Amino acid sequence: MLENFNPYSSQNTSQNSSQTSSSSTPPKEVNLEGKSYKCPSCGSYLLFRKGRLVCDYCNYQTPLHYHPHPVEYTPFVHYPVAEEKVNVKCPSCGATSPLPERGIAMRCPYCKAPLLGEFFNPLKPPVMVPFSLSPQEAYQKGVEFLKSGFFVYGSFKKELQKYKEVTSYYYPMWLFNLNCYVEYSGERGEVRYEYIERNGKMERYERVEWYPVRGSLDLKFRNIGYIGYFNRRSDQIYLSRMQWNLAKSVQFQWEPLAGSEGYEYKIDNSTALKIVQGSLEGRIRNAIRRDIGGDRQRIWEYTKEWFDIQNGYLLVPVFHFSVKWRGKEYNVYINGDTGEVTGQKPINKVLVFFVVLIVAILIGVGIYYYNQYMGGNGGGW
Repeated sequence: MLENFNPYSSQNTSQNSSQTSSSSTPPKEVNLEGKSYKCPSCGSYLLFRKGRLVCDYCNYQTPLHYHPHPVEYTPFVHYPVAEEKVNVKCPSCGATSPLPERGIAMRCPYCKAPLLGEFFNPLKPPVMVPFSLSPQEAYQKGVEFLKSGFFVYGSFKKELQKYKEVTSYYYPMWLFNLNCYVEYSGERGEVRYEYIERNGKMERYERVEWYPVRGSLDLKFRNIGYIGYFNRRSDQIYLSRMQWNLAKSVQFQWEPLAGSEGYEYKIDNSTALKIVQGSLEGRIRNAIRRDIGGDRQRIWEYTKEWFDIQNGYLLVPVFHFSVKWRGKEYNVYINGDTGEVTGQKPINKVLVFFVVLIVAILIGVGIYYYNQYMGGNGGGW
């Protein structure tokens, strides 16, 4: 029965893998026998599709059973990145291919069979958020995103007809719970208004009175995430904006990776922590301003002390596809959990210029007629 099949049993693990785990100094290059889930009906391979393992050849399907599990937070400990270079042998066509750096799942570049590898980093993801969207649903959302907007080139929208597939990824994500003690000094500004008569008219002037302020804050930041792997520069820009529903996290299992590209972290948690702490500077300054109060705030200086830092780790789902148009690649990302879409699309800058120009002309004409007929000639309300 498929439910009892475990492609990661000891008899399926290569000799090189067992040597790697037992050796104090792992080899720089490891050869693995790729694993996959076989269809019990026709013998082809199974792919994950929205809560099921599906055979694209005979349409055999079997549901997956998830085990809900919350994200596990533990006191922060540094986890390094493994150095092994992994080659995986396809059980379908027999070809051997290198896994991408820190890759754990991919498609065979020769026969497209789904291949599952192994984890080599010291920390394995205890939980994951599985895909809630099918590839077809993700593709439709991506196309709608690219076609939306008045300023998108019409010829670009037609080009989208050539692109019919999306690629599914599981990315590693670090999560942090952080506490921060802040001491600051600055000034609180209170706005005062004065009325002065000038040319027979009373005019209001603003004056700010400043008062020195000192204070301290205990700030708590929860579930702050950072993606621990990037394929391309745009990944870092757009994936950092996404949010996943952590309440949907389940205990890690290999089946949802069948047919996807999957990665373990290649950015260690110490590096991720520094980046996360830096990204929180704006929120810290906003908290200081709120604490200062008043109508205006000045921050002269502040010090931070981070403490009670906790670390979590999981895999999150993302769909991606790219469109090449006029010598440039436009990347689109679809959150495999929420369906949120973000990415790049070409904007017709000439059209934007003329629209802005027309609006500016209309505003100028409106101001002219107002001054000519309403303001300057004594007309009005």
